Amino acid sequence: LVVTGSTFLGRLVSQSLTDEMARSAAVALVLVGGLVLCFFRSPRMAALAVVCSGLPLLLVLGCMAATGTALTLSTSVVFALAFGISVDDTIHIVAGYTQRVARGESDAVARTLEETGGALLLSTVALVLGFSVLCVSHFPANRDFAWLLSLTLVFALVADLLFLPALLSLFDGDGLGTFAIEITDQDSRVGVT
Repeated sequence: LVVTGSTFLGRLVSQSLTDEMARSAAVALVLVGGLVLCFFRSPRMAALAVVCSGLPLLLVLGCMAATGTALTLSTSVVFALAFGISVDDTIHIVAGYTQRVARGESDAVARTLEETGGALLLSTVALVLGFSVLCVSHFPANRDFAWLLSLTLVFALVADLLFLPALLSLFDGDGLGTFAIEITDQDSRVGVT
């Protein structure tokens, strides 16, 4: 007995896509962790970078499950794009932080957020607004891609501006502060108060 048909084929493709995405995500997390470890020479920084870069993806998978959004080829591309952007933002913060710690600055987390937080916020807003245009598409794959990528980018920003600094303060001995975002007419600043 040989099972055939479009339903069976669709199930095989879906299972293959899920398996490949999980395998690719694991390889990407290991590679990013390894590169961060080599660059910063700190297993702690590598672990924090991997956690903060992977967390937004897990949150979006939960949102997909909650909304019944299927894992398709177009939605799986979201994870690769968002992971790359999330890693980039995380590395900016980790690099700024480690440079300040190496110089002996006692407020390394706050200074890093003041310097990089505004840029991360503005780049994320620009990306979310750009991809959100696809939310009005008549093509469902474009709509799913747009809202999932936008949501992932917002989760990545929150992880990088709130969760990562808290972890840096907690696990790297910089003193845990209260985090706040202050936006003025002249500039954007994210800092620790």
